[in-house]
Amino acid sequence: MNSRIAPARRRAMSSMLAAGLALGLGAVAGACASTTSTTDGHAKVTLVEEDYYGAPTPTSTAPTYLDSFFAKYHREHPWVTIKRESPVTPNYVTLVLSQIAAHQQPDLLMTDNPYLDQLASYGVLEPLRSLGSISTAGYNPGNVVETTYNGKLYGMPLYTNTIAIFYNKTILAKGGIKTLPHTWAQFAADAKKLSSPSHYGFVFSGQTGPGQATWQFEPWLWSNGGSLTDLTAKPAEQALSYLAGLTRSGAAPKAVVNWGQSQPMEEFEAGKAAFCENGSWNIPTLQSQFKKLKWGVIEIPTRRPGQPVVPPFGGEVWTVPKTTPVKERAAFALLQAMSKTNNLKPLAEGLSDIPTQTSQWGRKPWNGPEYTPFYAELRHGRSRTLPPFTTQYPTVDTDVGNAIQSALLGQKTPAAALAQAASQVKGLVG
Repeated sequence: MNSRIAPARRRAMSSMLAAGLALGLGAVAGACASTTSTTDGHAKVTLVEEDYYGAPTPTSTAPTYLDSFFAKYHREHPWVTIKRESPVTPNYVTLVLSQIAAHQQPDLLMTDNPYLDQLASYGVLEPLRSLGSISTAGYNPGNVVETTYNGKLYGMPLYTNTIAIFYNKTILAKGGIKTLPHTWAQFAADAKKLSSPSHYGFVFSGQTGPGQATWQFEPWLWSNGGSLTDLTAKPAEQALSYLAGLTRSGAAPKAVVNWGQSQPMEEFEAGKAAFCENGSWNIPTLQSQFKKLKWGVIEIPTRRPGQPVVPPFGGEVWTVPKTTPVKERAAFALLQAMSKTNNLKPLAEGLSDIPTQTSQWGRKPWNGPEYTPFYAELRHGRSRTLPPFTTQYPTVDTDVGNAIQSALLGQKTPAAALAQAASQVKGLVG
């Protein structure tokens, strides 16, 4: 949902869509496929695949890979025609829900992982193992959890990502920082020392919205033992007080409240930030387009030494919406092919993501030291839709994001901001 829509309107829209979907499920489930057969007995079928990666561009290899893979699959399975759709819209999930309500859903659907539970709860996705055998052996266990709803696997997490701290080696050396920070106290001192008129000490996303402030706050919260279900507890207040203290001291600019994921990395790429909290997907671009920039990656600092960093999982997942038996089986077969290691590897590489199969983590192009902090974090990673926020996480994301923003700006104390968010979150889960 669009983060700029007021929470009350957003909840009303979700209820309206749910009602529309409930009314239409019988028609979807009872639909019949109109098919013809090839000379070898296979039923001809046209599958619509939908993602939000856009059309291929010179700097975007994922769509190129998808298009070429689908063409190759068609050559090997000539009875299957794949029509790829990649709508340009800021409200992808709303669009998908509208398509489903109108019985115009795609046959193979990619969605951002926090929305899988919401879609599954509406009964519009097919549990994958009801269609056949598909293996998650060797996958990072937490990523399998994020695609499981009510004990059933509804999506394949073929690739993943998360966030850590990028650092500018040149700025740190000029600032006399010889030991990389690992605790909150060390990091705050270094970021403050390295903040100057020519560059920021620390940059991150503090903007309210899906996958923005809350996504970047969660590692600080979860690693400190906090929870989104207990926002008034000490660990949560400590985490938000810490980040608010960074903007108050000047270690981080208050402008972060206006920044999404891209702005902090743009500042870092331009050599204007000593530290930047951002995702593993930036590594290929840094390597290929910013060769003069000297940089490295560390895990997100923790309040106490030795605490494991617990980050949220990023990345999209692949699902099979309910359509007709013929199309569901054909879409499942296509997804089975995508999940094979030899096909999964170029897909993850094309998306600048990390394969969820941990056996790939030590292989090119993911075998460099810059990936090591991400692997350490991913082993402790957490799905954002763990109970009780299975279907309600997108709204929780916005409620907590508003609290973060008000604390960063100094409009409310961290305790007051979190108390307000806690009251909103409590209303969502009862």
